[in-house]
Amino acid sequence: MEVLGWRLHNALKEADACAVYALEAEAAGNEQLVDFFRDVQRTYASVAGRAEEILDGGGEDRSPTGVRPGTAPAEGDPGDVTPGQDVATPAT
Repeated sequence: MEVLGWRLHNALKEADACAVYALEAEAAGNEQLVDFFRDVQRTYASVAGRAEEILDGGGEDRSPTGVRPGTAPAEGDPGDVTPGQDVATPAT
């Protein structure tokens, strides 16, 4: 989750930067750039909002990054087991 917190921080920082760029474009009279930077700002704000939801526990229903729905490991497949980890063996 540390990476997600870092992404949240960066998304907020980029959204703020885009707001400044949009104001500069507005001062220069370039409406095309104003629209562009406002759109990018909304995108970063959306990313930040999703990251906050996940960090606050609202993303528990979502699949982890890199896991596609319907691609669960085959039964008996332990998944990613790093060498050296203690793996409990079921009692028979």
